[in-house]
Amino acid sequence: MRSRLLFLPLGLGLAVLTLGCLLPDSSEVRRTRVLNAPQEEVLARLRQLPGGPDWSEWSPSHRAGGLIQTSCLPERGIWFDVHTDPPRKAAILFEPRPEGLQLSWFDVSQWGGNPIGRLVAWSGEAQRGRELEASLEGLEQALAEDTTQDPATDSPQVLLIIADDLGWDLLADSHTPNLDALAASGMTCTNLWVTPKCGPTRACMLTGRFHFRIGNGEIAKRHKNRSMGLDEDTLPERIGSQRSAAYGKWHLGTEASHPNDTGFGHYAGSLGNLNGKSYTAWPKVVDGVESDSERYATSDVTDEALAHEADFEWVAYHAVHTPFHDPPADLHPNTPLDGTEEVQVRAMTEALDMEIGRLLAGHPKAWVFFVGDNGTTSLVGGGKGSMLESGINTPLFVRGPGVKAGSTSDAMINGTDFFSTIAEIFGVPGEAQDSVSFLPVLRGEAGAREWNYSCLFYEQKPGRRMHAVRDEEFKFVIDFEKDEHLYAMPGEVSIDLKSAGDEIQARREALRALIPRSF
Repeated sequence: MRSRLLFLPLGLGLAVLTLGCLLPDSSEVRRTRVLNAPQEEVLARLRQLPGGPDWSEWSPSHRAGGLIQTSCLPERGIWFDVHTDPPRKAAILFEPRPEGLQLSWFDVSQWGGNPIGRLVAWSGEAQRGRELEASLEGLEQALAEDTTQDPATDSPQVLLIIADDLGWDLLADSHTPNLDALAASGMTCTNLWVTPKCGPTRACMLTGRFHFRIGNGEIAKRHKNRSMGLDEDTLPERIGSQRSAAYGKWHLGTEASHPNDTGFGHYAGSLGNLNGKSYTAWPKVVDGVESDSERYATSDVTDEALAHEADFEWVAYHAVHTPFHDPPADLHPNTPLDGTEEVQVRAMTEALDMEIGRLLAGHPKAWVFFVGDNGTTSLVGGGKGSMLESGINTPLFVRGPGVKAGSTSDAMINGTDFFSTIAEIFGVPGEAQDSVSFLPVLRGEAGAREWNYSCLFYEQKPGRRMHAVRDEEFKFVIDFEKDEHLYAMPGEVSIDLKSAGDEIQARREALRALIPRSF
């Protein structure tokens, strides 16, 4: 359990920092507090602030009043941008003293130069004995009104488990007692929409933005530049890189350092699919270093997630993506093989379920989100790659505090919505362009989405794109051939547009108007 000692001092520091930075007509406002705690422990707590500890350049803040960490010198302090009008800059600096570690919060808006220059300026002032001390009186009461985090509770832990090419159809046809138990212990969400392909769904989840805004139309491949840009604002950056870890299939970039550069403090897995390789002979990357692995890939993901604890864990299994194969016999005792791909993929699904069971046993108190990244592959009759419900409506099970066991919700949820939802759980800024938190849904309240959207496109074929948009009653699809389809929802019942009346045509046009104009 994390020390309760640091919650209040750090909260006080942040409050003082924010208040200090907003005081008018001051080139420097400083507040101090001495903590009876090791510097490493204080730094570890400060590293949980938005943005991560290792940024080397100033960057724009993301929300009014927000703090965005921009630089860190572990032995001396951390610098921030503060989004105000006019913009301000701030710093938290350390000074060891006989009575403890002194933290000083500054408004450094008028300091020139880079963080090193600011450090020199501060040190010079301290040597000249011009340190400005101020009282913390009144801040206790102000902080008591802050409900963003209960200081008496542990920081939450969230597992975001991603299964590859696992749709509702394959799940229903496979032996999955652990996933069944997960669903029974929490909420089953029946109206999640993702994208029809693996990489774009992951990009949406990490950024809270529709993937056409990011440029990820397809999967990242080594011979083509389809990586997610490092300028994207990602969920692990909001939560804090030192609090975040990713395991398994990445599929968002081809450089070995890409997962870490995207905001994860630790990464262990494979950058892409295992096609042309196998689940027992594949290239494994650990924090930018690549080597060969012979560990069964599904088991390796669980091994890594159990070996390296983090507050936010992105657990992305390769299963049940091709290559189809015979899993280790002890992982599919209820699915005898018969040499067909249809049975192989069900055995792979049972093996995935067993490894998820092992993962969950090691995280009994964590929030758990289990999601399929797209529909089941068409190689075994699934809808992957299409805008049908079998291609974009995938399983979602959620377990966590306040989530009613055995509950079901048909509220509309988008893959982008994981961003705001998980950010809200951590109490960090969750605003993102296309993301809507569904935490109220998990608490039994109504969902906030009135419509849902998915798309598919190919970068090398600019005119080749598909759209799907829906509300509570209808779903409108434009396919690659620019043919239009309208369906009654739920149930995805096709409507003949040629014979449809004016009211139905008007509903189609209303849905068409929801398709983002910039795409």
